[in-house]
Amino acid sequence: MITIMRGEVYLDDAHIPLINSEEEYVKQRYFAVAKTIAPEPLRITRNEAAEMIGLSKRQLQRIVKRFMEEGIEGLRKKSTRPNISPNRDT
Repeated sequence: MITIMRGEVYLDDAHIPLINSEEEYVKQRYFAVAKTIAPEPLRITRNEAAEMIGLSKRQLQRIVKRFMEEGIEGLRKKSTRPNISPNRDT
């Protein structure tokens, strides 16, 4: 169920308290993703959403995909550090 509060689009009422406790970059990502997933009168293009948060369209597409799979946790930055390093001596 889509909710609009203070000019921002929320995809679910349960997201409101969760988003308010997140860091600012997670909030920006959420609102960009919400506006790309929202129904027609509220929807914006992925290009517009990417520009809104200062990312490329491809980066935004990855964030949308992670959000669809993982929820709000998928909006947080992930470590790119490898789990194992074959050249490292232990």
